[in-house]
Amino acid sequence: MAATALSRVHSSSAGYGSVESPPTSPLLPARPRRDSSEYLFKFLVLAQVFMYLEAGAVPSLLQQFTLTFRLSPQEQGLLGAIVYISISLASPWCSTLFRRFDPRQLLGVSLVVNNLAVLGLACTPTTAWYSKSLLISLRGFVGLTQAFSCVYSPLWVHDYAPKAKRGTWMSYLQGAVPVGITLGYFAGSVTIWLASEGPEAAATSLHRVVTALSKAGLGINANTDLVDGADDVSMRLCHGIYCWRWPFLTQFALILPLSILIFFVPREHIRLRATRRRSIVIVDADEDEDTSVEQSMPTTNGDENVLISHARGSNMSDGYSFRSLVSHELEETTSRWSNLWLLLQHKVYVFIVMGLSGLFFVVAGVQFWTTLYLETNTEDSMYEIHLSYLLVSGTGPIMGVFFGGWLIDQFGGYSGPYHQMQALRVCMVLGGASCLAALPVSYVHNTFYIAMFLWLMLFCGGSILPACSGIVISAAPPRLRPLASSVAYASYNLFG
Repeated sequence: MAATALSRVHSSSAGYGSVESPPTSPLLPARPRRDSSEYLFKFLVLAQVFMYLEAGAVPSLLQQFTLTFRLSPQEQGLLGAIVYISISLASPWCSTLFRRFDPRQLLGVSLVVNNLAVLGLACTPTTAWYSKSLLISLRGFVGLTQAFSCVYSPLWVHDYAPKAKRGTWMSYLQGAVPVGITLGYFAGSVTIWLASEGPEAAATSLHRVVTALSKAGLGINANTDLVDGADDVSMRLCHGIYCWRWPFLTQFALILPLSILIFFVPREHIRLRATRRRSIVIVDADEDEDTSVEQSMPTTNGDENVLISHARGSNMSDGYSFRSLVSHELEETTSRWSNLWLLLQHKVYVFIVMGLSGLFFVVAGVQFWTTLYLETNTEDSMYEIHLSYLLVSGTGPIMGVFFGGWLIDQFGGYSGPYHQMQALRVCMVLGGASCLAALPVSYVHNTFYIAMFLWLMLFCGGSILPACSGIVISAAPPRLRPLASSVAYASYNLFG
């Protein structure tokens, strides 16, 4: 038994994931092989795509919501912002919940509640006195429940992705978000076309709404122009219900099987190494070579003696359990603010989070204001503008994310300080190219050229996401990684 413990300690020098066979000691749980968990990666990607359908459907259906619920400009803004506010509020608590409760149960419950909120969004009454408040509140619940999956997924990929494919896996995960938003936007656009009997009627109706919104921004009869200029086109029924409800009903049907299947995933495939007890984290930390904190903890004779003593006879098991329990309790009672302060001492983590927050700030502005900007600064039709925006937002960031993941893997990934430095240099070049592509947008007045520069900006910006998202996780100590993911995601939504 002592030889087994010693061989496990010395084998850690071979690198992350080098130990293929499970340990023979009953005190150390067997880690599943990564190839046996690939199905869960596909599950997480699909869940990300389906959950973000509403994020694209709501902006494209804003006209329908405005006419159906008689929303004021302030209520329209709150409907769009409430989901980001909710995610920012929920994300900091996700790390604590993942440490205290079973990740499988948390993910399952969050998917169920998220799906029920989407169903409620689709079935919101339109004539009741509480309709507006209910609509906005339900979208807030959608954001609260999205936070759990968004915080957990990068952590799982960092733990279970093959070392040579971490960048690629992270790119698929990050690419799932714009894919879902684009599909939702497309579904909303199709709904508008069906309700308006063709794209020309939709463009005419949308032009009236944009004109009214422009006047509202100047304080000229905001609600009156918007309601009086509308007809019953947007209130038409598709198979007996309002057409704008169908994208959300489709999302409910897609997420329903996922919210059931998650409860049948084996616990050993879904748990995070960073949330295990301290005695187990030490063993796993020796296997993970991509964290500088872990590399600063070399294997010493004292560590070997600890492992050997843990692997001895059953007469030591009670003392081992007691020490593990005490260590676990001390870790749980550590101040959350102390952990946050410790996390903020890692400059690489802080600078990357700040940079990605700025990136998402630009993306959010492009998502919400591009259509109105093109309508007021170009002479092209609304149909051409919507089609251009759909192509740009649907291809630029997605292709950029996949390209960035592939490119980082060609440079060796982001495991270890040297490869992290190489990856950050590549990201710096891509980020600079994205900034340069954004400069001409404000100086040209042609939809084609604006779309071209926006595509380049989104492509280069999306290319830095896989590496930076992975380094955000790996730059933090193992026990702080859930907190690191939570704080990062809260920053993305609050400041971005």
